[in-house]
Amino acid sequence: MLVLATTSRKPVYNASDFYADLVISLGADTDYQHELESDLIARSDIYVESMDSVRYGDIRLWLDQGRIDRGGLIDLFSLLKSNSPVNMEK
Repeated sequence: MLVLATTSRKPVYNASDFYADLVISLGADTDYQHELESDLIARSDIYVESMDSVRYGDIRLWLDQGRIDRGGLIDLFSLLKSNSPVNMEK
């Protein structure tokens, strides 16, 4: 597990650095904050604390670049409210 909580303006982690089953990137509250290389997208499920968070950081960048689709993001707040099981198998 890797937890990132930085104010970095450029990525500080990519998949070739080392393998982590779980990467948590938190705290982006501006458009210019970026912690993750886009190479993580292909092998990851992307969870956001709320859909409001897609306005900032790596998620915003990836949406703007067309690398991810907003419909594929998993909103943790809604997920927890629904009590639905999550399939963690890839």
